[in-house]
Amino acid sequence: MEGVGSNLKVVESSRRIRYCDGLLRVLGLLLTLVAAILTDADKETKTIPISITKTLPTLHVPVTAKWHYMSAFVYFFVSNAIAFSYAAASLVASMAVRTSKDKTGLVVVILDMAIMGLLLSANGAAIAVGILGQ
Repeated sequence: MEGVGSNLKVVESSRRIRYCDGLLRVLGLLLTLVAAILTDADKETKTIPISITKTLPTLHVPVTAKWHYMSAFVYFFVSNAIAFSYAAASLVASMAVRTSKDKTGLVVVILDMAIMGLLLSANGAAIAVGILGQ
């Protein structure tokens, strides 16, 4: 194939792109940590009136609901913990391999998409259970 050439140049990522990448990774790290902590600290107590017969007085029983009683919230907590761990590892890796010319960037992007899918499915499950519970 004579005469066929390419003028494609590989450009190193600029400082601005690396800064934004680091900032988004720190933001993801903090937000997944906050989500996991808030899920773990969640507890709701409600007083439910129970009446056995009409002649007896109504009993007011406090009932406590915790996050680990529902599998969707457990999934939400675990996926946020996994995403937090990945965000910490990818932040360290992205800072360590800034000038790498191998396929490390592609691997990080694929793993970012996998973690995003995990978080979106966990959010969907928790929201669906929350709406059904109302």
